[in-house]
Amino acid sequence: MKLYLAALAVLVLGQLADVSDAACSRIAIRREIRSISQQERNRYFRAIKTLNSGPRPNGYDYFTRMHLDWASRSHGDARFLPWHRVFIREFEKALQRIDPGVILPYWDWARDANDPAGSPVLSASLYGSNGGAGGCVNDGAFSGWRVFYPDARIRCLTRKYDGGNRIQPWWGTGAMNNLKNTSPNYDNFRRRIEGPHGNVHIGIGGDFSPMWSPNDPLFWLHHAFVDKLWSEWQARSVNNLRSYGGAHSDGSQSVASEPLGPFGRTVGSSLSTMADDLCYRYDSNSFAEEMGVSEAAVNGTVVDENIPPPLPEWWILHNKLNVTEIRVFEKQLADGVLTDRIKEAASQSNPQ
Repeated sequence: MKLYLAALAVLVLGQLADVSDAACSRIAIRREIRSISQQERNRYFRAIKTLNSGPRPNGYDYFTRMHLDWASRSHGDARFLPWHRVFIREFEKALQRIDPGVILPYWDWARDANDPAGSPVLSASLYGSNGGAGGCVNDGAFSGWRVFYPDARIRCLTRKYDGGNRIQPWWGTGAMNNLKNTSPNYDNFRRRIEGPHGNVHIGIGGDFSPMWSPNDPLFWLHHAFVDKLWSEWQARSVNNLRSYGGAHSDGSQSVASEPLGPFGRTVGSSLSTMADDLCYRYDSNSFAEEMGVSEAAVNGTVVDENIPPPLPEWWILHNKLNVTEIRVFEKQLADGVLTDRIKEAASQSNPQ
């Protein structure tokens, strides 16, 4: 079985190479924020701070404004994943104009799902923790960070954890593996992933919850991980590589040949991370590596994952999503977590 999975991985990754653009003279490897060196983190942080300097609105504010302006066409919409793929790549290119050696990292928040507030990412050594007086973030690399939107007024960056001094659980690694393993097409995967992505926004709160969430530099790590999950789903079969479809937020049907937001490209040109001028991959982004770790990885089994609370209805509607459908997807994910607990308990009581 593992030989078959490994052979399938080689075929899929070969197909990925076939759809890459010859213009990719350099292929960036995006890595988890905790796995890059302190020097790399410092360069990344400096580039972001440089982008956020100067008269307002500045270069950083430009990206928050774009996310606000295109919110209704990039959330609760078939274009959610390709739009954000290109959006965070444009941000990465802006940083590379400041420091060509910078590569956007990602945050595997599923690893921290049971206790998000205890993640090293949300500590004084990295991105800072909960907001203090007035919700202002006063520790970490972005202590004293100033934002401008949504009302063109300079103020502090805010966070307000949804559990007071803690953050309620998110969907973990097992749930995300189950989601990737059981989504038959792009439309199903996209509609199911928007909810877990939302739990992270809601959990951290403050500026991170509404459509001006790029105010918080956590945004880029968060969406890079969502993009990584999509790229892993794409690598699961040859059919997934170019799978695309579904409805716009206004109900009309989306097609790969249509323009993608303000980026001067089509949806279809953004389906591969190696297409056109995207030219990046993620570490451990191989179907063979992920599926070859253990049988647990194949089944998406992780012990004692918690089940997050339901997404608030206001956030679902604000993101142009369907409340009834989100509740169905939440139950599917919860059922998967409970099934994995039963499997794990059975395996421990009947060791081979």
